[in-house]
Amino acid sequence: MYLNVYASHSLEGLAAAFCEKMQQERLPVFQPYHIVTQTEGINQWLRYRVADSRHIAANLRFVRANDIIYRMYQLLDGPQFDSLSTEDLNWLLYEILGRPAFREQYPAIAAYFNGDEEQEPVRRYALAAKVADLFDQYQVYRDDILKEWISAPAVSAGNWQQYLWRCVHERVQDRADKTRQGEYIIEAVRDPERRARLQRHMPQIAVFGLSVLTKYHLRIFAAVAPHISLSFYLLNAAPEQYWMDALTAKQVACLVERGIWAEGDIAPGNPLLTGWGKLTAETFQLLFEEDAFINNYHLLPAEAPVPDSLLHKLQSDVYHNHHAGERHPISTGDLRDGSLEVHSCYTRAREVEALYNYLVHQVEHAGDKRISPREILVLVTDMDAYAPYIKAVFGNAPYEFPFTITGEQLHTQDNLVSALHLLLTLEEEHFDAERVVQLLDSSFIRRRFGITDTDLVRRAVNGANIRFGIDGNEADDTVYVSWKYGLRRLIYGICMTGGAAYNDGTCDCYPLELTEGSAAADLIRFCHFAERAIEVVHLRKEPRRLVDWALYVHSLLDLLQDAAAPLPDEYGMIEKQLEGLNLLNGWHGEPIPYAVFRRSFLDSLTDAAAVKAPSGKGISFSSLIPMRSIPARIVAVLGLNFDKFPRKEPLLSFNIMQEHVRIGDRNKKDNDKHLFLETLMAAREKLFLSYIGQSVKDNTPLPPSALVDELLDYIATGCPAGVHVHDELVRVHPLHSFSKLYRVPPPGAAPPRFYSYTQSSGKSTAEFLDPDPQRDPLDLEVVDLKDLIRFFRNPIAHYYSRVLQVRYDEASELLDSTELFELDRLQEWAIKQDLLLAADRDLPELRDRMLKTGKLPLKNMAPVVFGELLAAATPVRKSFQDLTRDRSRKEQSVEIRLEGGVLCGTIANLFDDTLVCYSLSRHEQKYLQDAWLQYLAAVAGGVAAEGVFISRAHEGACFRMELPGAAEATATLARLVDLYRKGHAAPAPFSPELGIGPDDLDALDAAGVREAIGKKIEGFNASFSDPYILREYYDGLFDDAGCQRFLDYCTELMAPLPAVFPGYYQTQQATADAE
Repeated sequence: MYLNVYASHSLEGLAAAFCEKMQQERLPVFQPYHIVTQTEGINQWLRYRVADSRHIAANLRFVRANDIIYRMYQLLDGPQFDSLSTEDLNWLLYEILGRPAFREQYPAIAAYFNGDEEQEPVRRYALAAKVADLFDQYQVYRDDILKEWISAPAVSAGNWQQYLWRCVHERVQDRADKTRQGEYIIEAVRDPERRARLQRHMPQIAVFGLSVLTKYHLRIFAAVAPHISLSFYLLNAAPEQYWMDALTAKQVACLVERGIWAEGDIAPGNPLLTGWGKLTAETFQLLFEEDAFINNYHLLPAEAPVPDSLLHKLQSDVYHNHHAGERHPISTGDLRDGSLEVHSCYTRAREVEALYNYLVHQVEHAGDKRISPREILVLVTDMDAYAPYIKAVFGNAPYEFPFTITGEQLHTQDNLVSALHLLLTLEEEHFDAERVVQLLDSSFIRRRFGITDTDLVRRAVNGANIRFGIDGNEADDTVYVSWKYGLRRLIYGICMTGGAAYNDGTCDCYPLELTEGSAAADLIRFCHFAERAIEVVHLRKEPRRLVDWALYVHSLLDLLQDAAAPLPDEYGMIEKQLEGLNLLNGWHGEPIPYAVFRRSFLDSLTDAAAVKAPSGKGISFSSLIPMRSIPARIVAVLGLNFDKFPRKEPLLSFNIMQEHVRIGDRNKKDNDKHLFLETLMAAREKLFLSYIGQSVKDNTPLPPSALVDELLDYIATGCPAGVHVHDELVRVHPLHSFSKLYRVPPPGAAPPRFYSYTQSSGKSTAEFLDPDPQRDPLDLEVVDLKDLIRFFRNPIAHYYSRVLQVRYDEASELLDSTELFELDRLQEWAIKQDLLLAADRDLPELRDRMLKTGKLPLKNMAPVVFGELLAAATPVRKSFQDLTRDRSRKEQSVEIRLEGGVLCGTIANLFDDTLVCYSLSRHEQKYLQDAWLQYLAAVAGGVAAEGVFISRAHEGACFRMELPGAAEATATLARLVDLYRKGHAAPAPFSPELGIGPDDLDALDAAGVREAIGKKIEGFNASFSDPYILREYYDGLFDDAGCQRFLDYCTELMAPLPAVFPGYYQTQQATADAE
């Protein structure tokens, strides 16, 4: 048997040596070839390399380092059949921490989870999980300490971790922890009979591409190396140099400053290699502690990087471990050769867009060196955050790239796991409208329950006033905003007509008639789904054993899975986790609360939902770990933000590894630095780095990852003086993809630094912007009366919504999850409208209806608010009812022919031949204008002989409207319709709510109007908030010319009002004088 250690800076070189070794060994066809790797990406890549070399890749068994140790333990007839997993440790420690003996002996530790009866199990499990993870690390990195803990005659004073480990050790005599496994293998391999079994079933092991080798694993490998074929294939960025003891520039400067060395006595190593390669250095230092590894170390022949580009110069500096005096000089041409680019963006979406544009640009300008999508690798620091943008940009872009995404967690996708995750995280305390309806975002749930129209569901939930809570409470009226009450309203609304209250034996319920016929089927299905969701939550109230919680999850799977449909791929994985719960029940058989079970099950489900192996189809998008060190022609890294990469090692006060750090200890920050070095060396032609470099809120510059800064600083030190590396290499993208920066340059111009292909391949997004935002001409020949009235209320808002299709006041898409506390003006106006027509005897029933349908606040606030609104509406209500008593109310359609078109609409509130208009607000300017426009149409259409306006500002006083006749009314409407049409070509500077009335017109010129409007908007205590008018005001619409146009509008719309409403303005002036 033999041992070999092969090292190379190139993964391709390692793969070639591995394939040659396989060819030499010629194992039997049915003998599996065991390969220890660290990621699924390496597994898939190596399969392809073996297939390319040997024309077949079969019976390759890829395993992790811990798995190969356990397999050797089994082959050597280890006494314990099962291994001690982290999940086993979780529940063992959870049970031990709950023992009275632990609480009494270590009260300071128990105080963390004691005290709060409801939170005690959750906190105890959280501590158990943390300690279990530490014990799992101790077994690999501090096995000597665990042995001391067990061999000690008694627990050291205050050493609660030793106490816990001894309890675990006593409890799991039938399971082998990693410490026991390692000790057993080292002893058992000396036995010829057991060793022969190992040699027969595992004659060889190849350790390929591992970045980390611990002393625990190396000691075991050294013990078995004399008896089986063991080969290591390890990456070393500078294999021709022994650089593991090289000092960084910072260390050298520190030693010189202390006087230990003189200036120039020793040269530091390459800053990138020594600063980022600590993980490799420690791995080889541990490796060379064993003579067997040193004596069988082989440096594979490989071509050193040729320094013909900026990227290759950096790689060559690292390969040769060049210090400052030896490194390759960098010119301005190198900075502009495109081999290394750094992109600064505002958002993740813009990062992905910038990457897409970059890749299209590279493919388009590749010339004879065609680039295949399979030769592009994109690493992402946070795949769950970036995956939606990757799918949106690359899935809908005009130039299509095939691509696969690796590393996205299953519960963030649209599948059975995510649907189960949604149900498991649904809580009774947070059973609000939006959270429940958002469950329908899962297509799996929608298909299972046959729900297609989610917009209808949202309207139904909102209309039924479902806010929060399953049952609610009658004592505080929250029953009327609960799910059960709202669902009854929906079901009764489908089954019966009429708005009368229906008592089903529990309380009065007002059916919600929202839809009927086939459209109601979706609501019925949704009601069924909501009831099942309520049932799911109710079944969690009592604690259960782990095995019983497994049955509960099975019931959820039965709920989600259609019996007639094929089982999805994730079903088997979930079943495997549930089987594991049955085994774990032996460690902890007592009932546990749902919160503890959910945390444990979801954590294990997330861990089990390991990243799938990349398919090799198209561009590979991957999280950092699965595809680390994989070579590619173009390598890109997204999300290199200062606060995201490198990751920080979490500090635990009770982690004994952090008290005395050793070579080879796990460290996330060092791991990420090494990963960045591997990425730099893996890029064969191009390296693309991007980060969020500007705040989308206030445009504040944001720094990149410290590693990107170090790379830029390193490049800067190799450039001539006066060269601004940041300006040359970092491309700061604008906020939007339609920026003018992306315009295609004219022929013959210098290559652009910014380009965009997101709208059409090879063209700039900006070229597709229509300078005229009106896409289709509006049909203004036929004008609707309601549209005309709405226009003159706010011509600017009308222009934005109708012409520009821009709306600032669109309602939130999220459903309200709180009860109604106070009414806005629109809600108050709607209630006053209902009060206007209600008889006195109907007021109690009206108040009850409004309370139970969500129009009034709950409980004691309902009568208060109702009474205030009734008092405010009483003057107008009394006058309205006196005026319309014994008269029939009707609506009449009108069609008025005008020059160049037709005005048509419906005149409401006609009582016999009298038009009755009213205002329920004290600010009546716009209501007077509305009444006048309606009366003009009624007179011109011949449907009204007289008109009356009831004023709230004048305590219910009635004012007769006067018009000269139908001909004059028609002529006035013609002029107004002409203004209406002109208001669709450009915003009209007018609004009846800018504080200027008919009485002010005689004394105002354009300058006076401008001053008055300025005070209204910007004056002391100004509260004007209309977003459309404010936008145009600050854009200069109300300049001198605009204010003159305002006066022109006033001439048509305000000046006639005193004559139309005789006595109104005189009464108003008299009231003001009296005050």
